[in-house]
Amino acid sequence: MSIPDWIPAPKRGIVPLHPLDFGTILGRSFAMLRHNPAVLMGFAVCIQLAVNAIAVVFFTLVLVNNLERIDTLSPSSPDYDAIMAGTFGLSLGGGLVLSLFAIAVGAAVQGVVAANLRAAVLGERPRLGEVWKHVKPAFWRLIGYTLLIGLAAGVLMTILIAIAVGLTVGLSVAFDTAGLVIGIVFGVLLLLGLFVASIWVGTKILLVPTVLVIEHCTIFEAMRRSWSLIRGRFWVAFGATALIGLIVGVAANAVSGVTQLFAMLLVPILMPTGDPLESEAISPSSILLFTLMLLIPQLLTLAISAVGSIAQNTAAGLVYLDSRMRKEGLDQALIWHAEHRAVGWTAEQLADPYAVPQYQTMPPRTAPYAHPSSASPTPSGEEPPRPV
Repeated sequence: MSIPDWIPAPKRGIVPLHPLDFGTILGRSFAMLRHNPAVLMGFAVCIQLAVNAIAVVFFTLVLVNNLERIDTLSPSSPDYDAIMAGTFGLSLGGGLVLSLFAIAVGAAVQGVVAANLRAAVLGERPRLGEVWKHVKPAFWRLIGYTLLIGLAAGVLMTILIAIAVGLTVGLSVAFDTAGLVIGIVFGVLLLLGLFVASIWVGTKILLVPTVLVIEHCTIFEAMRRSWSLIRGRFWVAFGATALIGLIVGVAANAVSGVTQLFAMLLVPILMPTGDPLESEAISPSSILLFTLMLLIPQLLTLAISAVGSIAQNTAAGLVYLDSRMRKEGLDQALIWHAEHRAVGWTAEQLADPYAVPQYQTMPPRTAPYAHPSSASPTPSGEEPPRPV
């Protein structure tokens, strides 16, 4: 009687390979930070902090420069209008450039989180270079999607504000005070409706960045795909992301308040007899107070917010996986992939476990998302043993 060869069990991923409940989605969204900290904390958090630090420094320099120019400029000067226009243009242009840069960084972070989750589900801990290989093909689509959503939101907001203001002015002219009150109430209701609608639409397209990275489709295909996958899982998606945002917001405010209080208590300890250069225009105590009470709490808040954005993007990715497991049997495809990888199948044999049915080119299996049949031979011509 022959004894079968021992086969190691497949690597355990960040989540169990079956449909996920709300608690698993919420808990694993934060656990992902510990699974691959070199990529998520080292890249995603640090690059967001760097962008925010650059923005703070830039706007501080622009503000100081503008104040100096205005302070030495007389309104009666013939160059007054040109200098003011240049000052405004510099501020607006710099802000636009930084905004576009922040959009690109945000898109990169969303892509990195989705690509890292794609590997973490199968028990892998990829390096940043490996993660970026999956993000790079979808990077410009991520930026385009972010710009598209921002443009649509801005246009819609402008139209609604114009309608509310125009109606308020018209009613106030026609009916005096009563018309003004009616117009204001209508404008408030209109903005509340826009807020509710934005939450609903935002949740329905929550999965678009994840779909763009994992399924490599176009922006509008990803929007339709997200809309379809969220159907029936709306409250799970909304609840997980909203609760994470609430947790992060409370944590950021608490840390900021404690840091400011600590700074106020620390200054008298560092200078028990007061500032010896208090008569100077810029004293050491003012610099210390500014640093401790403004800069450090702001940096801590930004760091917590960056961690929160990673957790929210991870939650969106987990909702994507959960929806596909429930609707398309993705869990079976992932299990098949993990088992055959454990017995030595190569990446070429295994193909992509996340392949969407209508895009696959391989013959179908009994499980969703076609792969080589379990009876397909290994390179040596022998059937690979089943894992135990």
